[in-house]
Amino acid sequence: MLITNEINFMRRQRRQLARLQALDQQILYVAIAVFVIAALTTAAAGGYWYWTRQQLALLEDRITQQERVIQGSAAEEAEYILYTTRLGSIASILEDRNPKKEALDFLSELLVPSIAFDAVNYDTQERRLTFRVEAQDVFSVEIFLDKLREPEMNEKIANIQLSGIQRDEVGRYVMNVTIVLKESEE
Repeated sequence: MLITNEINFMRRQRRQLARLQALDQQILYVAIAVFVIAALTTAAAGGYWYWTRQQLALLEDRITQQERVIQGSAAEEAEYILYTTRLGSIASILEDRNPKKEALDFLSELLVPSIAFDAVNYDTQERRLTFRVEAQDVFSVEIFLDKLREPEMNEKIANIQLSGIQRDEVGRYVMNVTIVLKESEE
């Protein structure tokens, strides 16, 4: 027969075993929960890492695309600046050319067959035309001076000065002429 101590011992062992099994089951549930949380955290960290890598790749693509646009724009801007510089140069040439053309047209009206002009200079601000005249003979000088006195020339000339009239050793007549032209009425 069994003694009460033995029965109590078995009961205590069963209770202790039941408590240990409950504790083991709680530890198992906690371990499973920790494992699930660790797996979810790892999955979330992996997903976040993948998402940041993807965003970084997109950002790098945008940066390279913007750099290409900037480089293309820089080339176009350089061409535009060169174009505007050329236009400015052409405009300044045309501004200088028109008054000089007017001075050359004026000189062409004074041409006489036996007269040559050299050292021609034109000041656009003061509209002053200076040049040197070389004539083969005194008759050519007279024809030139008569052309300067014509009424059509007086309408174009504001002031005229003749200086340095001399005859060189070859027999040519040389003089310096300074003419201030009137403003054109165009």
